Amino acid sequence: MASQQPLPGAAYVKLELDLSSSAWNTTTPTYTDVTDDLRWADRLTWERGRDAEWDAITAGTFGGALNNRARSYDPASNASIVGRRPARITCYYPNPSSTAYVQMVGLAESFEPKYPAVGLDSVTSFEGVDQLTTLYLSKIASAPILGTTAQAALAALANIAGIPVAQQSFAVGTWAITGGTFEQTDVGSAMQMIANSQVQMLFSSKSGVLTTLSPFQSNPPVATFGDGGGAELKYADIKGGVGGSGTYTVVTLHQSGKEDSGTSLTAPATVNTSAADVTKFGRIVLDLSCCPTQFYSTAAASWAARVATPGTYWFRELVIRPMADPANLFPIVLGAEIGQRYTLVRRPLGGGSAITQTSVLRSIRHEVGGGDWVVTWGFAYR
Repeated sequence: MASQQPLPGAAYVKLELDLSSSAWNTTTPTYTDVTDDLRWADRLTWERGRDAEWDAITAGTFGGALNNRARSYDPASNASIVGRRPARITCYYPNPSSTAYVQMVGLAESFEPKYPAVGLDSVTSFEGVDQLTTLYLSKIASAPILGTTAQAALAALANIAGIPVAQQSFAVGTWAITGGTFEQTDVGSAMQMIANSQVQMLFSSKSGVLTTLSPFQSNPPVATFGDGGGAELKYADIKGGVGGSGTYTVVTLHQSGKEDSGTSLTAPATVNTSAADVTKFGRIVLDLSCCPTQFYSTAAASWAARVATPGTYWFRELVIRPMADPANLFPIVLGAEIGQRYTLVRRPLGGGSAITQTSVLRSIRHEVGGGDWVVTWGFAYR
């Protein structure tokens, strides 16, 4: 088998499943290429990222359907078809031997054979997730994390969940955790508390590496999407406005559970985006659970200085159809990663100046098949 081109002129796609390893977290998966059995009419999808609200982490997911006429993917007849199988989606452009763009590394969680009442067809639908789901499924009875930095504490918690060291990459934080004990919680929540205290976001990269990163990057924009032609890349739709989900006027960081760094904190650290915002829009609170740090209030202030308020114009979503300009769009959408910055330009009807905004990519979704390839990106305000 080999990668397939679902549409003429499109990128090539490969789906691989590890149907032989005995460990879900193996660092050396034995992949079987199952691309030839994909049913493109049922679409192959993959998505990763987070909701607009800064306190919500969304586990990455993928799914599609496989030809099961020979019962190759029927768990009732094939003992290799079991849950939590390592899986990988890779794209290539402009040809099958081009540079590989890994899009998703995760676990195929479920396989569901479907046998129509009439006809001779049969498919097996599959769904999968990335490593964030593993973190939230891993419960902690009691885990002391003492005398360490935030980076090392995150690594210690990831180890509890069974995440291999090779699949961990945690940014060094400004605020060190002097120690603490996590009890009666899950690894994902515990790690998110630490990430919040560092003003970082926690996610699984497209290559399956558990990562922390500042959600407010200052690195140069990767590309510019707009409706003016020229050097601007084409988009199919753009959504933006003011107010709604993801806008706040107050940020509160509160100590959660028994996570304690030895500091004496009796009340949450609460910071307004500005007094004028609170007066104009009211108290709209972003409440983040957090491990206390030496600079606990500083972390809250850092969040408050960057979140959007109900009066902020904000491009939240961009829809891209790479088939409109394959040579220019496929390398960009396949190379995209959460945390990168992009410039978005919109020229409204009625004249006047263009609306231009540079924002951080917070979510990525691909939907391939059914005669089209649609990419949807979500953006954080900054």
